[in-house]
Amino acid sequence: FLVLHFPRFNEQSRITVPSEVDIFVGANFVVTVHNGELRPLTKLFNDCQADEGIRQRMLGRSSGYLLYRILDNLVDYCFPILSKIIDSVDRLEERVLGSWEHKVVGELAVVRRDILSYRRIVRPQIEVLEIMEKKEFPFLKVDEEIYFGDLADHMRRIWSELEDLKEMVEGLYDAH
Repeated sequence: FLVLHFPRFNEQSRITVPSEVDIFVGANFVVTVHNGELRPLTKLFNDCQADEGIRQRMLGRSSGYLLYRILDNLVDYCFPILSKIIDSVDRLEERVLGSWEHKVVGELAVVRRDILSYRRIVRPQIEVLEIMEKKEFPFLKVDEEIYFGDLADHMRRIWSELEDLKEMVEGLYDAH
């Protein structure tokens, strides 16, 4: 049984928020429980229902492989959200260094809050994926180090990028 959180960008608040996915895994099954907010998860299941080839590729192997593909889609979904934050920081950097607008302080606060929120979502997921990478689950019938190690690496890369962005925004705030 896994309880994971993945980022979802809230357009209204302009802050990345967590969306929970509960996953039950056994030798012959994978069950996910979620509220439908994570588009890659919904898309994966819709694609499996609509296309026999995709269904066979996803469901025709082990439960461990299906779990990996579900998690891989969710981890990959983190990168566009991260890119949105990077773009925001880049635009703010240009504004801070190019002029002394008073509105930029509010924007810096929003982006900083978004980065901190994203970090709170990502950090525990790294630990879960690292445990999955190191521990053996024979019933999954996959090489955990390869599959889940890949996912853990991606999440560590996201964390590192968020750390850099946090420092950059703090520097921009100080410069302003």
